[in-house]
Amino acid sequence: MYRGTTPTLTFHLPMETAALASAYITFSQSGEVKLEKQLSDCTRSENSLGVTLTQAETLAFEPTQYGNRLLVQIRGLTTAGEAFATRPYRLEVEEILKEGVIL
Repeated sequence: MYRGTTPTLTFHLPMETAALASAYITFSQSGEVKLEKQLSDCTRSENSLGVTLTQAETLAFEPTQYGNRLLVQIRGLTTAGEAFATRPYRLEVEEILKEGVIL
């Protein structure tokens, strides 16, 4: 993803999203949580969750070239009370030449 853009990330789950009571998508870099999205921030389809990030949110991430790979993990609870977590996904964050939100 490029910093300062508005990407939509789609995550495919091994269950139907209708079975989710709650979920958190956590974005971490250099051992620090940079952003967290909740289920209410997501769009759902049968087996996938989609979340769109804002320009300001992606500007908070450091470019990967500095060795700070962005980790993303989904943790959730099903309507049956079962807690789950995905493996951490590793995303590349690309630099931009001009800093700031585009108005």
